[in-house]
Amino acid sequence: LRKIRSQKGYTIINVSGLAVGLACCAIMMLWVRNEMSFDRFHTNYDSIFRLIKETRTNGKETLDARIPYPLAETILGKIPEVKNYTRYQGVDGWKISYGDKFFYNDFLSTADSSFFEIFTFPFVEGDPKTALTDRNSIVVTESMARKYFGADEPMGKVLTMNQGRNAFTVTGVMKDV
Repeated sequence: LRKIRSQKGYTIINVSGLAVGLACCAIMMLWVRNEMSFDRFHTNYDSIFRLIKETRTNGKETLDARIPYPLAETILGKIPEVKNYTRYQGVDGWKISYGDKFFYNDFLSTADSSFFEIFTFPFVEGDPKTALTDRNSIVVTESMARKYFGADEPMGKVLTMNQGRNAFTVTGVMKDV
């Protein structure tokens, strides 16, 4: 205590350095915990992997999750450890209409029919096994269903996109995750 009182500047530097170090360590532990717990609600979370493409151009390395479309079928047939695959792509900026109502800038995603075989999102209505078997089917979240249809039953309703060129029938409603 005498040393702390006599060397106040040195003590402030040491204590503040210790405090900053502990704070950084706590933040890193919280970040790692969050990364390790991400999407753990899926049944087979330990056997779901994401394919990343590595491209080298002029000595610069680029990592990208967008891979050539036919690669999934090729990998499924040639690598025995791969049991299933799904392709997923998020797209922003859709113009969606239901009846005379229009909605803009909704984030939608496209996926293969096997998406709900791999990812076990909780469904409120519909069957995840058959929800995406038809090319023109769509699964919405509970909040999207309220936004588009209000209090009406969403199952079987048709949403149109791209000025009515694409029509999708609601075949499932999943919980907001």
